This record gives sequence, structure tokens and C-alpha cells, in this order.
Amino acid sequence: MELMMKKIAATKLKRNFGKELNFRNAENILVQKRGKDTHMIFTAETGKRLILACYSTGYLSRSDAMNFLGIDWYGSLLDLLGEHDIPMPMVSPEIRQQMLDRAVEILGNRIKSDEKTSEDS
Repeated sequence: MELMMKKIAATKLKRNFGKELNFRNAENILVQKRGKDTHMIFTAETGKRLILACYSTGYLSRSDAMNFLGIDWYGSLLDLLGEHDIPMPMVSPEIRQQMLDRAVEILGNRIKSDEKTSEDS
């Protein structure tokens, strides 16, 4: 589906708001005031896809994406990603390594603590 952008002057939009909002799913509206872009209007479906894409690529946190989409269960977010063929977010190799290092640090201290406790017994 190719998205189209319809440009419209703010004054024309004010006069014909209801008529202008009756647009196709593949059409978006770029509002201009004095020749400068001021707002974008798009369908709810387009908005959902944008939010999901931002979450998938790491530009939005899980909680922000869920808040914007009005959902409170992580499974619903996963369902929406699947329905829109948008991939699950991936953790960068750098962050993955930081997480692994931190887990080893925490678990390593826990293991040492457990060993010391068993030696004391």
C-alpha cells in the first residue's frame, strides 16, 4: 500500500474539516500555514503502524508504546506487532553485552555468597 500525502491550507481545512477528514486509508493530510508545514493528519491505522515501528526500532519504550496505543497488557502489544508484520524489537549487541555483564556480576556475587554460606555451615 503506497501512502499519499495531500497538502491543504489551514484555512481551507478549518472551513471544510468534516469533508477533508473523509479520506482514504492510504491518504494523509499535511496542513500548511503561510506555506509552512504545521501539522499532519493521518488515519488511526497509520498512527498505530508508526507507533509500532518506533517501538520495534527502539525509538519508543515498551511502556510508551503501550500508553500511546491504549493497551495495558504486553501480550496485546506483541499481537499488534504480529498483525502488522512488524518485527519484535531487538536489543543492540552493546546493550546485550552490558546486560550480560551485569547479570554475571550479580549472579557471580550471589554464587560467591552461597559458597561462603555453605562453607560456614
